[in-house]
Parts: sequence; structure tokens; C-alpha cells
Amino acid sequence: MVWDGTEFTVGDIEKLFEEARRKTKAKHEKWEKYYNSRRRDLQIKLNDWVLIATYPLSASTKKDGS
Repeated sequence: MVWDGTEFTVGDIEKLFEEARRKTKAKHEKWEKYYNSRRRDLQIKLNDWVLIATYPLSASTKKDGS
């Protein structure tokens, strides 16, 4: 869109917002496809053995003063 110095009307702003919503939704769906391409459903049943992490993911939780 080219800005020529004219003021936008309320209808123009609504159209711009609607276009932004559509584009955002389209990009979200595109990236959702990429994110989920290597994922699989987790099938855990009662009495299954699982591994869990018992340590923090970030070192920022350490308070040793360094």
C-alpha cells in the first residue's frame, strides 16, 4: 500500500485490520504445518514407563552469586 498523505476512513482501517487478520491466520496455519510435520501423537497408557526430567531447563534458577 502506498501512502499519499490522505486520511484513512473508518472503513479503510477496518479493511486493513481484516487483511492483517487473514494474513496472520494464513501464516499461522503455514507454520503450524511445519511445526507438526515431525511430531507424533503421544500414546501413554496406564502402567507405562516414562522418562521425566528432574532438573531445570535453564541455568537461571541457580542462585550461587556468579
